Amino acid sequence: MPNTDNHDGSHYRSLITELQRAKKEGFVFELEFLDHDLKVKMSDGTPDSKISEVAEHISKKYRVFAEAKISSKTIMIYDVYSLDPRV
Repeated sequence: MPNTDNHDGSHYRSLITELQRAKKEGFVFELEFLDHDLKVKMSDGTPDSKISEVAEHISKKYRVFAEAKISSKTIMIYDVYSLDPRV
């Protein structure tokens, strides 16, 4: 019988794991969990092009709207909790 705990249904868990890994590697400074959204604060040394690239990657891979805000070095991921099948 296949292990259902690891199926692709929890894209939320995959996204958070990916962002936590990036935080440990120094690319992400902080994750701020909001009511419906997730604000990803990138490290100061992150190039502007990389911030846009990461936002695009998140949008494509997880099928959510992610907006890069270059001036504040943040990425807003809207309706992030919709990725969690338990919500």
